[in-house]
Amino acid sequence: MKKKLVVWTLLIGLFITGCGTKASQTADYPEIFDSMEFLPEYDAVNKYLPPMGSTFWELDDMYIGTNTHGEFLHYYDKNTKTAGLFCMDPSCTHDSVDCAAFIDYGPRLSIYNGKRYYVANYNPGGVGDDYLWRSDLDGTNREKVKKIDFDDILMPYQPQYYVVHRGYLYFVGRSHSVTGANGGIRHTVLCSPLNDSEEFKILADTTDTDISCVRFVGPYVYIQESKFSKSDYLKITRIDTRTWEPEVIYSETGIGHSFYHMWVTQDSEIYVPSCDNTAAYVWKVENGERKKVISWEDESPSYPRLFDGIAVYNYWKDETMYCDIVDLDGNSIYSGNMFPQEIPRMEGVFHNRENYYTPIGGDADKILVVIDAFDVIDSLGRTASYYMTLDLHDNLKPTLLWS
Repeated sequence: MKKKLVVWTLLIGLFITGCGTKASQTADYPEIFDSMEFLPEYDAVNKYLPPMGSTFWELDDMYIGTNTHGEFLHYYDKNTKTAGLFCMDPSCTHDSVDCAAFIDYGPRLSIYNGKRYYVANYNPGGVGDDYLWRSDLDGTNREKVKKIDFDDILMPYQPQYYVVHRGYLYFVGRSHSVTGANGGIRHTVLCSPLNDSEEFKILADTTDTDISCVRFVGPYVYIQESKFSKSDYLKITRIDTRTWEPEVIYSETGIGHSFYHMWVTQDSEIYVPSCDNTAAYVWKVENGERKKVISWEDESPSYPRLFDGIAVYNYWKDETMYCDIVDLDGNSIYSGNMFPQEIPRMEGVFHNRENYYTPIGGDADKILVVIDAFDVIDSLGRTASYYMTLDLHDNLKPTLLWS
């Protein structure tokens, strides 16, 4: 079998081009990528990662994304308030891989340098290799960038979601692992440059811990490891993509908390949400220590969700879903009914405990929420998913994007 994998090593010289040359000085990693500033054309958007089985992206004049585990791209035009499948061909039936809105199942899309980059399998039955594709934003002028080999990559690593950031395609993998008589789950993070190379670098590979979150800030990749089943471990590693050198930012055992997805600000401040049996928390990690900045006492605590500058905590009270939204210093932005304003034709969908409510993104202006309505079923037995924004400046006024 042809080898297509570059194994992670601490011998940084193996990844450095030329004598004393940093990766940021090569053609694949231009000097602009050294910046800690957010580069909207080239940076992953952490506030919508990982998007819970779907793809979501915000542009100046529209939102685009999929339904939960959907394979076709939707759009919502902010100016005209119109929505539909993101295919501009009026003769298209939108039911095959030939549709410009097709991007395959799962979170696989990035908008990068004005282009649509996505991983899809166009083979009949979805068998064999995947490919990284590049197209215009509307899905036209589609071209292959690289093959993602079935035997070398897809089977052993089983990518869960893909992200493009500053010249590289990244994926987080989760696969079954068997060593002797012992079985486990293998968690990995790999990357490959945005060219036709089929080689991938391994940035993280563990069966002892869960890789619960990956964030992209400037030239750094932050990897969070924890143990959901044992609630006793937290580790955060930062990798400098200019040299591929890892640095452990924080490590602790015997905690007694279970942790959810961390948030890393553009200034490299790290916040981590957690909960135990009595309360939910937000911690700030600084100088190797973990400091509590926010907490909620609750009989059935759940994880706070951290997005761009905000924390969202959901809870039930008297058969109604409530939320507290605060900034990362704990100052209140909103507290009350999560859906104080109904959407026409959706009466009864809100505040039903049978349904699944998930904030999956947000910032100081809005939060993005998906409702998986298990009590709304079509003739094929499929449950409904509703994607909407809640306006933080207008009493959480909802805008239904697509469903």
